[in-house]
Amino acid sequence: WKDFMLDELKDQLDLSRLYFPGLLPYVQLSRMLRRSNLHCYFTRPYVISWSFYQAVATKSALMINHFPGLEDVIEQPSSIDCVDIDDQVMINSFVCRYLSSPDAAFIDLPLSLMPGLDLSNCLSQYACLLDSLMNQ
Repeated sequence: WKDFMLDELKDQLDLSRLYFPGLLPYVQLSRMLRRSNLHCYFTRPYVISWSFYQAVATKSALMINHFPGLEDVIEQPSSIDCVDIDDQVMINSFVCRYLSSPDAAFIDLPLSLMPGLDLSNCLSQYACLLDSLMNQ
């Protein structure tokens, strides 16, 4: 997908401004998320990826689109302003507004994951699932 998208966008972007770090150890990924100015997380309704959880856990400034399931993973999702994933003008406006004023409340809200979605609990549940599958 990376090669496909780079080929498609090669005449529209300054590719020298893109950086692909490859696989990173978790500690380095957390550091990168913490120092980024804005983490833009967009998804279609069928999946919430780990990058969303990691961005929330590192308290990154976060811009998201609304998707089904958001209220299952975030406490007080009604307090979050979301962008329309299909409205490029809105997304551009939010990004420019945030980067010119990082204190903008619509993005930099202190998001919290629902109880039970912390790393240790998720790993414990995953280990239990693997144990049950291996013992069948």
